[in-house]
Amino acid sequence: MRAGAGTDAGERAKGERPALRVVTETDSYRQVPYDVEIEQVLIGAVLVNNSVLECISATLQPEHFFDPLHQRVLKAMLAMHGERVIDPLTLAAAMKADPAWAELQCAPHAYLAGLAAACPAMPNVRDYARILRDLAQRRDLIRIGEGIVNSAYDGQIEAPLHEQVSRAETALREIEFHSASLPTVSASSFDGEPVPEREEVVEGLVPKRAVTGLSGDGGTGKSLLALQLAVAIQRGTNWLGRVVFERGPVLYLSAEDDLKEVHRRLYAILAGEQATFTELAGLHIVPLVGEESILGKPDSDGSVSPTALFHALESRIKTLRPVLVILDTLSDVFGGDENIRVQSRQFVSLFRRLCVRFDTTVLLLAHPSLYGINSGSGTSGSTGWSNSLRSRLYLERVKGKDNSEDDPDARILRCKKANYGPTGTEIHLRWQRGTFVPTTHGDGSAFVAANARADRVFLDMLGSYTEEGRNVGPSTGASFAPNMFSNDRRAAG
Repeated sequence: MRAGAGTDAGERAKGERPALRVVTETDSYRQVPYDVEIEQVLIGAVLVNNSVLECISATLQPEHFFDPLHQRVLKAMLAMHGERVIDPLTLAAAMKADPAWAELQCAPHAYLAGLAAACPAMPNVRDYARILRDLAQRRDLIRIGEGIVNSAYDGQIEAPLHEQVSRAETALREIEFHSASLPTVSASSFDGEPVPEREEVVEGLVPKRAVTGLSGDGGTGKSLLALQLAVAIQRGTNWLGRVVFERGPVLYLSAEDDLKEVHRRLYAILAGEQATFTELAGLHIVPLVGEESILGKPDSDGSVSPTALFHALESRIKTLRPVLVILDTLSDVFGGDENIRVQSRQFVSLFRRLCVRFDTTVLLLAHPSLYGINSGSGTSGSTGWSNSLRSRLYLERVKGKDNSEDDPDARILRCKKANYGPTGTEIHLRWQRGTFVPTTHGDGSAFVAANARADRVFLDMLGSYTEEGRNVGPSTGASFAPNMFSNDRRAAG
């Protein structure tokens, strides 16, 4: 950023200091990166509400400000915080001996009062603080880079090169070290504030501003289920009988099914709801089948870092502000080792930051391991995945004790983890004409599966009896089929 971008001294409010402009000696068209206006906004925000200082103090230090006066203003504020009220009069009194005030054409308290009056009603102070810290770090990079260049020009040819490289690496590590921040908030700030309600996208299943996992073996229908949720958010309807509290744009990244398959599935969903594609203007599909789809992968030290595609996704989220982001599937977007706990947690953290920053929710689709299928846990890889997710859903087929699948259209959606609600919730579903529908009563899927199995056994036995020449009929009596079959050991109960 360039200082005073879009403004000049004549446009500033009375009493406001003109932004300083610094040009490097070697390059007349380049300017040192800084933004005095943001510095003024943050100072004004603290003067309006002293608790803002605690929000930004973990991110910003006085040296992160470019303007020397603003550096000393922040230093004075930090010294006063918790001891007395910080307002234009008390701050000006605390800094009355500062010689920088002589540069102003107004009284110190008038300048500070002007900053407070010009401060936006709801400044995004944390983002502003990060911007100023980043600008300060860029200035440090410029300083180090110029030092490296000058050292390379002026150094003696016999001087060991590795010493210069080592000094540069040490300086760069210092910048990285000081870039870390630890935001803290005093619990006393909650005093008198209303207790915020916990928000959900889907009642009891998908919490808002968090990452929820939806796992299921290949072909069980988790992608279809996710698309049904996307449609419900678009149309303002329920999902599997559960209330959907949010309505708005949805971003669906599909790395497993191509655009034609997504089209077919959406058509079936809309047909079942007697709706049209015109109602899905806010459903945005990112087809990545056959394309590069990795969003996070380990760098040289093993830490998971965002890829260029992740940053492109972040930019799209910033523009669309979707209610829900669907990632289909984990194995296509994660470039690390799913068995390494640190990598799994770091990958999920990438998306948790997006959730908080852009007020969105992420649904991460995944395949369970063979152990996850056999154990019924629905998990795969490190426990870091399940521990990092705020909610975890598992879609599975309905199977009997002998592992037989009597009704291939029956499914159960189980809530395996819920940080903010009860676990163990089950929703019984059946696939009908291209969509999943909840059954009408609690154990409906089991009931349907039992009926399907009974029908299959009945037809098998009818065939056997016919081959054996044993006549059975539909009327009660000695040849009544159900009676005869029920007494036959082949009926298997």
